[in-house]
Amino acid sequence: MSQDHTDALLSLNSRIKDEVREHYAASWIEDGALHVAVTSDAAAGKVAAAGAEPHRAPFTEEALKEALDRVLAWTRSPGGPEVHLHRALLDGREGGVVLHVPSEEAPDLQEAARRDDPGRGVPVQVRASAGLARPYPRKSP
Repeated sequence: MSQDHTDALLSLNSRIKDEVREHYAASWIEDGALHVAVTSDAAAGKVAAAGAEPHRAPFTEEALKEALDRVLAWTRSPGGPEVHLHRALLDGREGGVVLHVPSEEAPDLQEAARRDDPGRGVPVQVRASAGLARPYPRKSP
């Protein structure tokens, strides 16, 4: 895919996001096409009319951001789970929060998330992390 095509899709995404703002969940580029997840049929119609592939999502981007804030507060709270969080993401496609932690912590954290529901109805997925990102070593002069 050319840079011009990518730029055109990103521009289209900005226009669509402005138009369906309160129903927008996420967007991604796949197989050369823009895909946009939204929370209503009317917004899905606008996405299709604009030339992108519509997908239905259970939560808006704003609701996911609020859920992520609640989940992160839960992981830092007294009495919260003991966790070494490597990464926390929004998943607008599936509708949830994704936490990446060391593999040995994942099962207990997933169980705690099921029990405590820190996303308040927004699902929390826990995935084993490959580790923290590290910079590439510099070459010697």
